[in-house]
Amino acid sequence: MTYLSGGSISDCSTIDFEDNDEVTVQFSIELKKPYNMAVGTGNLKIFTKKSSSYPEIERYNEIVQNISWSGSQPDEFYYSSLSITLDAVDFNTSGGKFYACYISSSGVSYCSCNYSIEKDEVPSFSLSPTATTVSCQNTSPKTFTVTPSNIPSGANVVYNWSVGSGWLRNGNPVSNFTTTTTSVTLVPYNFPPNNVNVTPILNGDSYPTLTSTVSLGNFNPVFEISGDNYVCDTSVYTFNNLPSSISIQSVSTSNPNIATATLNSNTGEVTVTKVADGIITLSAVLQNSCNQTVTKTKENIQIGIPSSVFNATITGNNFVCQGQTYTYTLNGANHPCVSGINWSVSSNLNIISQTANTITVSKYPFSTENSGQITASIPGSTVEVTKGVWVGTLSNDGLTIQKIGRYDLYAGRWTKLYAFHAPIMYESNDLSGITYEWQIPNSMIRNYADTAYKDVKPRFGGQLNIGVRAVCECGSGEWSYRLFDVGGGSTSGPNELIPAN
Repeated sequence: MTYLSGGSISDCSTIDFEDNDEVTVQFSIELKKPYNMAVGTGNLKIFTKKSSSYPEIERYNEIVQNISWSGSQPDEFYYSSLSITLDAVDFNTSGGKFYACYISSSGVSYCSCNYSIEKDEVPSFSLSPTATTVSCQNTSPKTFTVTPSNIPSGANVVYNWSVGSGWLRNGNPVSNFTTTTTSVTLVPYNFPPNNVNVTPILNGDSYPTLTSTVSLGNFNPVFEISGDNYVCDTSVYTFNNLPSSISIQSVSTSNPNIATATLNSNTGEVTVTKVADGIITLSAVLQNSCNQTVTKTKENIQIGIPSSVFNATITGNNFVCQGQTYTYTLNGANHPCVSGINWSVSSNLNIISQTANTITVSKYPFSTENSGQITASIPGSTVEVTKGVWVGTLSNDGLTIQKIGRYDLYAGRWTKLYAFHAPIMYESNDLSGITYEWQIPNSMIRNYADTAYKDVKPRFGGQLNIGVRAVCECGSGEWSYRLFDVGGGSTSGPNELIPAN
C-alpha cells in the first residue's frame, strides 16, 4: 500500500493522516485458495471503521468470478492498482481500521489484517457566548471568551478583535484591537452595540473569524398604570416613577363610545372621560430611548354606574295600612358613582322621613286610591327602581267575576269561576298577599288553594247572584257582585246568601 503522494506503507501498519483532511491510498490485493477448494462466485470488499467499537463501513465491492482464479498451486487471484480516498472526519484520532474481505458464495468471510488509521488533532477555536443581549441603557459589562483547542506547545497565538461601535474597553471607545489573552470585557454605551468578531492567528496563520451576535433584550418595564378601578365622570391615571428615558407615546380605551383617554405630554397624566356606562380597558404605549415599545394596560375599569345597580331592588311591606308607618330600603345600589338617591311616592302616600337608601311612608288619609308606588332614582343616570304597594283596604274597582270554560252555569253541573283584577295603575303592583272571600248562595262549592278560584254547582235553575271581595292585611275590601242566569231545574225560593270562604 502506498500514499498516492508518495511513500510506502508496510503490510498491516498505520495510515496516518497527520494534519491532512483526506488521504488517497493505492494498494493491491492477492487472494489464495487450496487447489481443490470450490468457492464459486464471491465478492471482494474494502471496509473501514471509525474506531474498533464502531460498525464497519463498506468502501468498495468487486465481484470475483470462479473463473478468475489462475489455476496454479494454490490457486491465486491478484487485484492491483486499486485506490480509495479517505476523509479524516470519518475516523477518530486513533483506533480507526482499514481492511479487505473476500466473501464466498456460501457467505463465509475471509479478511485481511487491519491497517490502523490515525490522524492529528487540528487546532480549533470557539467563542462564547455565541449570542448575547443588552438591555437599552444598561451598561453592565459583557465578557467574551475564546476557547482554543489542540494548540501545539510553544505556538504563538494572538486574537484580532473587531467590535464595530458602541463598546467601551477600559473606559475608552474601541473598534479594532489585538490581545494575547483569550477574554475581553466590554461595556455597552450606544444601543444596540455592534456584533463582536474575533480572528485567531496561530503562528501567523489566520483561522476562521468567530462572531458573537449582539441584540437588544426585550423591553418589558415593571411600571404599571396607577388609578381607580372606576370613573364616575373623569379620572386621572399615571405611571409612578417613570424615568425620563421612557416616554408615553399614546393612550387609548378599548371602547371610545364608553370612555375616551387623553394624554398630558407635559405631566404624563392620562385623563379618562366618561361617555356612557360600561367597562373598558385603558392602554398606554411606552417607548424607550432605543425606540422599543411596549403596551401596558389596566383592565376592567368601570365607567359610570355598573349594571348591577340597574338590578337594584326596594324591599319592604307590600301593604301600607291606615295609621301605620313603613320603612323601605334600596338594596344593590352601593357604588362610588352613586352619590345620592331621589325618593318619590304616589299621591296616596306621605313621606315621613328618608335617608340615602331608606324611606319611611304612611297612608295619605284622604286618598281612596288603593294602588301605590315608591320610586328611587339615581341623579345623572337612567336608573329608576320602583316598588308597588297596596294602600289601605282594597276597593272593588276593577274586580270582576269571570267564568272559566265554554259552558254557562247550569243546575247540577260544576262551573269554574275566577276573581279577576283588571290591570292596576302601576306595573310594579303585586297581587301576592291578597286573598278573596266569596258569597255563593244555593250551590255546592269546591275550594282551591288559590282563593281566586271556585268551583260552583247550582242547586236550582234561575238567577244566581255571586259576590267576591279582596282581603289583605289592612282588612277586607268592598264586595263586587255578578248576576248569573242558571239553566235547568226549577227556581228556588228566596235567593239566600251563603258565605263561601
